[in-house]
Amino acid sequence: EPKRRRGQIYRPPAELDAEVEKLLTRMQQAAEADDAAIAQRQPAVAKIAMLGDVKRTCGKAHLHEKLIDAGIFTALSEWLRPTKNGSLVSLEIRSAVLQTLLQFKVDSETVNTLKKYGVGKFVKLLSLHDKETAQNKRLAQRIVDKWSGVIEKAATRFTMEDVRYEVLSETEPESEVEEGEIV
Repeated sequence: EPKRRRGQIYRPPAELDAEVEKLLTRMQQAAEADDAAIAQRQPAVAKIAMLGDVKRTCGKAHLHEKLIDAGIFTALSEWLRPTKNGSLVSLEIRSAVLQTLLQFKVDSETVNTLKKYGVGKFVKLLSLHDKETAQNKRLAQRIVDKWSGVIEKAATRFTMEDVRYEVLSETEPESEVEEGEIV
């Protein structure tokens, strides 16, 4: 059993994985339920009803890696996505999702996940949207700035590795052995 601080409860990895999967499934169902409610001109309350669970689970730093691997950015992207008629989701949801996204540590490995699931485009949209609150615009811009820095660093490191590889392969001495020669 791993070491733990006093008062901490040890939970097996399988239990944590199940908790994460359950949350993501419920988030997807809530997004679908709200979409259906909006289509029927009903109030969309499913996401708001589970917002506390999302904030609580995403606030646990030890679950961040599992959440990212399981696809939390897809779920959060679905929650931020404007409705089919173009209106923004509720202010309470937007604020909570932006605060949640800011909690995640983004590194060069997470960058590809961010790009893949497109949550960044909705964050950028909120940072520029006329009907977004000033506080959420600032929060969204902080996220964009934070992620952009990581993306630029990852791209720079990648290109530097390419350059180093090209330079090394160009400076290797050519073989002096001619065709047909036995060495």
